[in-house]
Amino acid sequence: MRRVFLLGLTVFAAVFLFSWELSFRAADRIEKYTKTEEKKALGIKSHVYEENIPYITLIIDAGGMIKSSYILDIQENTSPFSLLEKVKDMGEVTIETEIYDFGVLVTSINGFENDNQFSWIYFVNGNMGQVASDRHILKQGDTVEWKYIKPVF
Repeated sequence: MRRVFLLGLTVFAAVFLFSWELSFRAADRIEKYTKTEEKKALGIKSHVYEENIPYITLIIDAGGMIKSSYILDIQENTSPFSLLEKVKDMGEVTIETEIYDFGVLVTSINGFENDNQFSWIYFVNGNMGQVASDRHILKQGDTVEWKYIKPVF
């Protein structure tokens, strides 16, 4: 009887210690992925800044699974275009543009070029931009999405 009790106690202790170790490993994994999120698509990494800094979320979506996101600090007169320039200056993305009287037109992001079927169109908080991307002034907490989609015009 004593052997059965000791065997049961040993098995219980082993299972408890194993479960306890797994919970610490899972917590370490969760902490690792929530502190600095890294997504690699279009050759872009996500960058997360401190929470107290005013921020804007930038998403670059080339369709399907090719999507990258950033949380960037906001400066005065930040526009959807200036966010792309910031990511470009970080060396994470390439962009091509054309300048017109109405403003800047983004014609390519990381080699995905505008054509008859797809174009880069920006959205702010889910709404398609109504002015050129360099003329729309953003505010703290906005979400900007650059989508490579069929033009809806």
